Amino acid sequence: MSAARHLPQNPPVTYVAYPSFLHPQSHPERLATLATLHGLSPAPPERCRVLELGCNDGTNLLPAALTFPESVFVGIDLDEDAVVRGVARARALGVDNLELRKADLLDEPLDGPPFDYVVAHGFYSWVPKPVRDQALAFCRGRLAPHGVAYFSYNSYPGGHIRGMIREMLLFHVGGIDDPAARVAQSKALLKFISSSPNAPDSYRALLEAELVQMAQYDDGAILFDELAPYNDPVLFSDFAKHAAGYGLQFLSEANFYEMRLSRFEPEVQETLRQLGEDVVRREQYLDFLTCRRFRQTLLCREGLTLDRAVSPRILTKLHLYSTAKAVTEEPDLAGPSMVEFEGARDAGVTTDHPLTKAALSVLGSIFPARLTFEELVEAAHARLGSAKPPAREDVGYLLNLLFAALEAGLLEVSVVPSGVTLAPALTRIAALAEPNAGPAA
Repeated sequence: MSAARHLPQNPPVTYVAYPSFLHPQSHPERLATLATLHGLSPAPPERCRVLELGCNDGTNLLPAALTFPESVFVGIDLDEDAVVRGVARARALGVDNLELRKADLLDEPLDGPPFDYVVAHGFYSWVPKPVRDQALAFCRGRLAPHGVAYFSYNSYPGGHIRGMIREMLLFHVGGIDDPAARVAQSKALLKFISSSPNAPDSYRALLEAELVQMAQYDDGAILFDELAPYNDPVLFSDFAKHAAGYGLQFLSEANFYEMRLSRFEPEVQETLRQLGEDVVRREQYLDFLTCRRFRQTLLCREGLTLDRAVSPRILTKLHLYSTAKAVTEEPDLAGPSMVEFEGARDAGVTTDHPLTKAALSVLGSIFPARLTFEELVEAAHARLGSAKPPAREDVGYLLNLLFAALEAGLLEVSVVPSGVTLAPALTRIAALAEPNAGPAA
C-alpha cells in the first residue's frame, strides 16, 4: 500500500518502509470465483491481466505471477525504493510476467489495453479525492467487460472509533517531524491510554480492542495508516454512489460469507429482507449491525446482470476445499450420531447426515487440496464403505448443507483446480529470503 505516500514535501529525517503483505482476498483467483458465483464470465486466472495500484514492492502480486506464468501482472507505486526492491526480487526468482514501476496514477492513461482485474488494497481511504476519482475513472476506462475491481477502504460506523484514536495520535505527535519519533510517541500514547485505571468502563470497552490491535502494528503501518495525511473512512453507500458515477456497480464483498443473511438471527434476517432488492441499502444496514470499519469491495461494470440469488447448484461447477475438522476424535460418520465440524474463523456446522459427515471429513483430511462436487461425493461414499450408491436425495442434502457451510465460512470454493495453488510460489519466495540461499531455480 503506497497510497499513504502522497506526503507533503520536505523528506523526513528517518526512512520508514511500509510493510509488505500478501492479501489473499485480492488474488485474481478469489476475484474470478466471486464473479462466477454472481453470474459473470471473468477471465480465467491462468490467463489474465492484473493491475495493482499502490503495489509497494510487489509482495501481493509476486506469488500470483509465479503461480500463473501465462498471465500478466503490473504494479505501480510512488515509492521508488519499494519498486526497486520488488524488481530485484522478481529478477532473482526469474519472473518475467511481472512489471513493477514507479508511477503516479494521475499520470496513467485512461485508455489502453484492458485489465481483467484491478486491485487497490489500502488505497482509497489514504489518498486525496482527485486520486480516488482517478482510480475509479481508470477502472471505467481500462476494466475488461467482465472484469473485477477490488477496493479496500475504511468504513463507517466502525471508522468513527478508529478515528478517535487517530485524532489523539495526531494531536500527540504534532510538531514532531522525524517518522521514527512519531511512531515511538504514538506507541507510548497508546500504552498510556490503555493502562489508565481511571477511564470509564464504557469508554474502556469501546477502545480496548482497537488499542490492543494497534499496539501490535508494524512501525510502517502506524506511520502510513494512522498518522497518514489522509485517512478518510466512508459509508459503504457513499462509496457505491461514487463508483456508480464512473459506470461501476457493486458486485460483492471479497468474503462471500460476510454478505449472507444466514449468519444473523431469524428476526434480523426478516427485517433485512424487508429492504427489498436494494443490495447496496441492505449492505449498509449490515455495516450498522456489525459496526464494520473496513471493507473489501468488488466492483464490475454497470449494465451487467448479476445473479444475487446464488444457488447451491453453483457448487457443482467449482472446486471445493475446507479446513473442516470434527470436534470429537474418531467421529461416527456412518451412524446417526450428530457430529460438529469446525474450521477457520470459528465457523462450524453440525449434522447427523452420513454422506455430509463423510464429505466434510474428506475435505478436512486433504486440505489444501480441492475436489469437484462429483469427486467429493465419490470420496465421501468411499469413506463410508457402502457398496450401495448414494441416493439422489442424499446427494441433494449434501449439496444444500455444503452451501450452508459456504455461507458460514466453513467451505471455500474456487474456479481453479487443486493442482494450481500458491504453495509452490510461496516456498520459492521463502527460499529466496533464507540466508545464503541464492536465487531460486
